[in-house]
Amino acid sequence: MATTIQVKLTLPKKIKEYYDSKATEFDMQTSTFIKYLLIKNIEDEGIPTYQASKYTEKYIADGLKEYETGKLEKFTSHKDFTKTVS
Repeated sequence: MATTIQVKLTLPKKIKEYYDSKATEFDMQTSTFIKYLLIKNIEDEGIPTYQASKYTEKYIADGLKEYETGKLEKFTSHKDFTKTVS
């Protein structure tokens, strides 16, 4: 599974020229400089977390109980799993 993705960004010419000149000041490619700015912008915000719904909490708790009691079936391949759910 990829841990990074590419994003295509369309900018007005004047803004692109501005970021080109700023990136040059730091001896960076423009794309690297924009990535740096985005990371710096969210650096102090941290990763957002949310409270799970009661349904989700119960679903997780039930799953953990099944795991702890050995009720869950282990699959060694996707083919084994597919046979079970088909």
